[in-house]
Amino acid sequence: MSFPKVLLGKFLLAAAIFALATIHDDQRELSAAEAGQPYIDRMNILDRMIKDIIGEPRADNLTQCRLMAYGAKACGGPAAYLAFSTARTNEAQLTGLVDEYNQNARNYNQVSNRMSDCMFVMEPQIELISGICKLR
Repeated sequence: MSFPKVLLGKFLLAAAIFALATIHDDQRELSAAEAGQPYIDRMNILDRMIKDIIGEPRADNLTQCRLMAYGAKACGGPAAYLAFSTARTNEAQLTGLVDEYNQNARNYNQVSNRMSDCMFVMEPQIELISGICKLR
């Protein structure tokens, strides 16, 4: 028993449409990844600059230790926190770089349709151990 030619033609047409739709979806994902690349590149540069500015966050007392929200989850909120010392780090300069980093992270999430676990990242405690500001 063989398929009637009309049914076979419809089946082949449906298969071709499915194949084209799959190719189109792959191209859209690639485009989203490509659209996000400039944000990733800039975030990598900013990350190195931020870590260089913070260096080893040495402080004389706990009041010199500070926290800063870092990155952006796709669902909102920071991805992490940084510890830094006001004794070593220019806070205004650091804030400007972190703000730019965070905005690039939000832009990347949006253009790449990025998803996250949507878990809220709690603000950690900060402590001074052997003269270095650390997250607890």
